Amino acid sequence: MSGTTNCSLHYRSVSVIIPFYNEYENLPILHRELGSSLKTIKDHQIELVYVDDGSTDNSEKALEDSIDSQDNIQCRLITLNSNCGLSTALWA
Repeated sequence: MSGTTNCSLHYRSVSVIIPFYNEYENLPILHRELGSSLKTIKDHQIELVYVDDGSTDNSEKALEDSIDSQDNIQCRLITLNSNCGLSTALWA
C-alpha cells in the first residue's frame, strides 16, 4: 500500500528518568535490575537517564562503575551541583 509505514522496521525509543540523591549502595542494584528487565524489550531503543540531585556520597562513582554496555540500553548521567529537589531533578 502506498503511504503506509511498516512500524516493525523502525525502532521506537523509551527514556526512563531516574532522579537520585545519596544512593551510593542502591544505584548498582537498581541499574542491574532495570537492565535485566529492560533488555528483554527488543524492538525499542532504551535510554536510562540518571539525574544526580547533588549527592555527597559518591553515588555518581557507584553508578559509573556499574554501567556496562548493553545492546539496546543507553545510559546518560546528569549531575546537578546542589540538591534541588525531586521536581527540579525531573526537569533537568
